[in-house]
Amino acid sequence: MLAEMNVMNLKGQLTAEQAAFMAPSKPEIELFDLRKDPHEVHSVADDPKYAKVKAELLAELENWRKNVIDDEGVSDEFRARGIFPEKCPTTTVGDWAMANGKKYDFKKHGWPAWYPTRTLAEWEKVRASWKPYVFRGPAEKVKRPQIAGTSKAAKG
Repeated sequence: MLAEMNVMNLKGQLTAEQAAFMAPSKPEIELFDLRKDPHEVHSVADDPKYAKVKAELLAELENWRKNVIDDEGVSDEFRARGIFPEKCPTTTVGDWAMANGKKYDFKKHGWPAWYPTRTLAEWEKVRASWKPYVFRGPAEKVKRPQIAGTSKAAKG
């Protein structure tokens, strides 16, 4: 599904709501009225009608951070700010990560948050590799695809 969504996103075929889901970054604060918007599509975080709820929830988050987990919030170090180049200097994030694995501590900082993670042609190739597996018959044995740049082992 992720490959399909990325192909459609890179081709500009998603609705505005779907494209927002695929955006490279999200707002710092999102708030949803689940009765009116159960699929969490339209954030009301900046709607004055929800200011009181937003303030109450942020206060509760701050209380939890201080009194429950003794946390100062998400640090710049955790976010890896200033750790990686601003933009991906190679065709894909995976290519860059494979070439720079010895220069960066990916276990500490994760991978860079560059988007898109692959080119359109690469996402189309990934989608094609998954198609036989996804659309196999109930008793059909189809090997799970191995995607380059990932460590998940293929299963039979």
